[in-house]
Amino acid sequence: MDFIFLLTGILFVFIIAFLFSNNRKKIKYKRILIMLAVQILLVYTMMNTSIGLIAITSVGQFFEKLMAVADSGIQFVFGGMVNKGATTFFFV
Repeated sequence: MDFIFLLTGILFVFIIAFLFSNNRKKIKYKRILIMLAVQILLVYTMMNTSIGLIAITSVGQFFEKLMAVADSGIQFVFGGMVNKGATTFFFV
């Protein structure tokens, strides 16, 4: 069932792109299919091999560290301006 949702989503994106295209005759379908195949192969490799999972985990850990550094910088610059118990109108 997930595979059907995947194909439906991809087909929907292609249909929308086709409908909003200015020059439909210049669409190169072979290139689109090649890039779609490369994307599927890359996702399969990243999700089903240990090297791919290590790469994804490493990238995730890098961004977690980056967010921690950014948070400490924000606390340094704006530390006294935040009311920890208060809510804003965005999060009501």
